[in-house]
Amino acid sequence: MSNVGRQRPMTKFDVGAASLALLATGVIELAASTRGRSAVDAIGEIAVAVSPLPLVEWTIRLTGTTDKPLIRTVIVSAAATTAGLALGRSGPRAVRPAVATVASAAGIAAYVAGRKRLDAARSRQDALRAQVTVASPLADVSDGAEQWEHAEPLFTDVNRFYATDVNLRPPLVDVDDWQLELNGLRGDRGAVSYGELLALPLQERDALLACVHQRLGWDRLGYQRWTGIPVGDLFAAAGVELPADTTTVDLVMEAVDGYRQVLPLDEALDGGSWLVLGMDRKALSAAHGFPARVMTPGLVGQYSGVKWLRSLSLAPSGIETATWVGRGWPSDAVVPPPMARIDYPGEVGMPPRLPKRMLDVSPALTATGTAWAPAHGGVADVQIRLDGGVWTSAELANDLGPYAWRRWRAPLNLTQGRHELAVRCIAHDGTIQSGLSTNPFPNGTAGHHTLALNATATLLRPTPQPSRSAKIVPVESEKTSM
Repeated sequence: MSNVGRQRPMTKFDVGAASLALLATGVIELAASTRGRSAVDAIGEIAVAVSPLPLVEWTIRLTGTTDKPLIRTVIVSAAATTAGLALGRSGPRAVRPAVATVASAAGIAAYVAGRKRLDAARSRQDALRAQVTVASPLADVSDGAEQWEHAEPLFTDVNRFYATDVNLRPPLVDVDDWQLELNGLRGDRGAVSYGELLALPLQERDALLACVHQRLGWDRLGYQRWTGIPVGDLFAAAGVELPADTTTVDLVMEAVDGYRQVLPLDEALDGGSWLVLGMDRKALSAAHGFPARVMTPGLVGQYSGVKWLRSLSLAPSGIETATWVGRGWPSDAVVPPPMARIDYPGEVGMPPRLPKRMLDVSPALTATGTAWAPAHGGVADVQIRLDGGVWTSAELANDLGPYAWRRWRAPLNLTQGRHELAVRCIAHDGTIQSGLSTNPFPNGTAGHHTLALNATATLLRPTPQPSRSAKIVPVESEKTSM
């Protein structure tokens, strides 16, 4: 028969079915929240676990800190859309528009109530965070840049400190039922309660932690004072013996949600892996890994350790596989490359709040920023460049050690019109920040943070000048980091 005159049947959408799916989703989420769980988050975590790595990377790049709310929105919307399309093909339904509206509103209200219940439980746990006592607290430190205008604070506020992980919602751990398990090579085992951990001779250290997804101009890193104990001391306190030869042994870290990280034991001990119980002299928040996490200075967060720690185990090298290594990331630990960031002018952030392409600025201003090179001995120099010209050294705040970031500032006297400002870091070991832009996978972001400026006289105002004038440094052949 001829197909002339035939039309392809239109796909129908059943609004009533979609509204009932919304209602069911909201009720299920509200019911799950009474047990401290989330059905939507569980689905989202499965989706992240099975998604191709390029899709995960693309989502992080596009959404920044809004990735988790976006995933939840997509899941709820997909449930309603799928129901509407699937049942729309099987004929009309008798759900009236008024009923559909009420069902949708009730579903959304139930979903919001469930999310609020979960957020309230997290807030209650965080509100109970107590001071963590150390025997010999570190003295307050200063890098001399406290009075610099527009400077990033030396220590990152805990509430602004980045928190990223594979969970859409941080696990809430009941410390009354929690113990940290330690497992040796010879079958020897130990377990330490939270109270016993707090009673150990805890120490403090100041260190920077950066995410492997830290891109140019992002704030997915921070500098804080951590409270904890070296991993080697923890094993000794638990009565679990470390092997005499650590070169053929891995330290396996596992979280309560099953997430795993693996480091060579000798690197963990030499690199100063810590069991961390507190930040800023208070117990960890839920988002940052309460009750305990492992942090290794000089490694990006993904390789540094795990949050919500459940166990530390010793295993022959190469037997255990880390979670993200199993997804395609390198087995060798990734370290942050030397990196410098322009904090002012503009605003540091992540999508969707990064600065716009062109910034209107005063011709006379002082640029400020931060730089870090924890795996390369710390920051020796920070240099800026205008319009592709000669690299000029900025004024640096005092050096607080390799695991600290270093604040910098530099005066700018611009002609009216458009300019390009770039910055780079030179580490103490001589490594110069690479100007070749790369994505985070597989070895971290590289390139120069660059801002496009439009100098206009309408914004001219007096600007405090640095105490030391910048010096001109000729461009040399670069030893770039990998």
